[in-house]
Amino acid sequence: MKICIIQGWGFQKLHGGNLRVYFLIKELLKRGHQLTLIHANKEDALFSEREFGCPSKDVGISITRFESVQKKIIKYPIFVFRAQRLLKKMDYDVVFGISLINSLVAVGDNGRSSAILYVDFMSNYYRYGHPKGLVNYFIFKATQSLERYTIRKADRIAVITKSLRDLIDQKEWPRISIIPDGADTQQFHPGINPIAFKKEFALKDAPVIGYQGGIEPFDGLQFLAQAAPLVLREIPEAQFLVVGKGTYQPVVEKIVQQNNTMKNFIFTGWLDYSRMPETLAATSLSVVPIPDCPAMRPLLTFRLLEAMAAGVPIIVNDLPGVREMVDESMAFFTEVEDPQRFGQDIVKALKTDPAELKARALKARKIIEAFDWRTIGQRDADFIGGKK
Repeated sequence: MKICIIQGWGFQKLHGGNLRVYFLIKELLKRGHQLTLIHANKEDALFSEREFGCPSKDVGISITRFESVQKKIIKYPIFVFRAQRLLKKMDYDVVFGISLINSLVAVGDNGRSSAILYVDFMSNYYRYGHPKGLVNYFIFKATQSLERYTIRKADRIAVITKSLRDLIDQKEWPRISIIPDGADTQQFHPGINPIAFKKEFALKDAPVIGYQGGIEPFDGLQFLAQAAPLVLREIPEAQFLVVGKGTYQPVVEKIVQQNNTMKNFIFTGWLDYSRMPETLAATSLSVVPIPDCPAMRPLLTFRLLEAMAAGVPIIVNDLPGVREMVDESMAFFTEVEDPQRFGQDIVKALKTDPAELKARALKARKIIEAFDWRTIGQRDADFIGGKK
C-alpha cells in the first residue's frame, strides 16, 4: 500500500509530540508499505529520509511545537495550503494526519482515502488558554468548526479515549476507532539509577515532588504552586522538581515567590527527552495536575503514562480520560483546583507505607506494558489499513 503521512514537525528530537507517529512509521515500513512523508521544513524532511529510508517532502516553512500561539495561527494555514497543493500531485492509496493541522491536509484531497487521529481538540486548548475577548471566541469557534469538518470528511477516524469520542457527534461513531496513547516501556522502566541526576541538580535526601513537561495554563503547574505551602507545613524538607518550560512559567514562579516557597522549587528548564527516565527515577511522587476543563477532561497525558512505565508513585486529577487507564489501586486521585485538598493528598501520598506505594507502582507498570508504543504502532497501522 502507498501511504502518505502528514507530520508538520519532524523527528530530529523525539518527544510527546511525535513519538506516536515515529513508531507508526517504523511499523508501516516493517509491513512493507511504501511511505512518503510531508514535513514543514527541509531539514526535517532530510532527516526523515536518512532515518527511515523513505521519500520525504517539505513545504518550505519552519514550525515547532514550542512557538507561541500567535505565530502558529499565522503559520498553520500556510502549511495546510502548501501541503495540500503538494499532496494533489502525489500517488498514494491513503493519507494519514494526526490532530487538526495535519488532518486538514489529509482530508483536503477529495476522492482518495484519508485516515485521521485526534489526541486532543485544539479548539478546547485555545479556549482554556484564551478565554476572554471576541476575537478569541471567534478563533475558538472557527477551530472547532474545522475539527468537525475533518471528522465529517475523513474515511476513518481514531481517538485516544472514549471520553474524547463522546465529544463528537454520535452519527460519526461507527467510523471511529479508540486507540490510546502509550509510552516507551523499554526507555521508561523501574530500576534506573538517579544518583548522578540528583547530584547535578542538588537534590537532597528528601521527598521529591516531580513535574515534567510544558508549562502552559492547561498543564496545571500553577495548582501545584498554590498547594506547596500546605505540603511544606507538613513536610518542610520536601522539594519540587520542575523539568520543562513554557509561556506560563513566569506566572508559576510569581506564585511561589509570593507564597515564600521558591527555596523548595528547582526549575531545570527543558532537558533532552532522553533524560526523562532519570528525571522520573529521581522523583518520589510524580504530579499530573491537569485541570478539570473541556481541553483536558478526556485526555491521557504523557507525564502520566511515562510515570506509570517508570514505576513511580503518581498523583493525578480525577478526570474521565485518566480513569480509562488507571484507578485508585494504581494512583492517588485528587482535585488540583482545590489547593487545600491537593496539598493534603500530596502529603498523604508521601506518607503512605512504602510497600503500598511499590504495589501501586508495580500495578501501574503492568497496565502500561500493554500500551507500549510499539504495540500502539501496530494498532495504528491496522487502523490506517482499514481494520477495526
